[in-house]
Amino acid sequence: MRRARRISSGWPALTMPVLLLRAARPLVPGGPYLVMDDDVAAFRRGVPGSAVVEIDANHYGIVAAPAAADAAARFLGHRTGSLSIRQ
Repeated sequence: MRRARRISSGWPALTMPVLLLRAARPLVPGGPYLVMDDDVAAFRRGVPGSAVVEIDANHYGIVAAPAAADAAARFLGHRTGSLSIRQ
């Protein structure tokens, strides 16, 4: 079942560069993704200056994934590994 309110409803307000870190695994095995493939495509088209990086984690694990921190650092213009990130 699709969300009642489209995830994209707030995107016109995004006027700055935005990084979408998408969990490449479903929330639970065999379950749905929180950000669907069509949402990713619409995000790329609808948000100027956006970037999308898929992270090999689910919605919960993405927050602790080193690849997510690396992607954010690159997006912000830092060399990967140049930030001190405590784990």
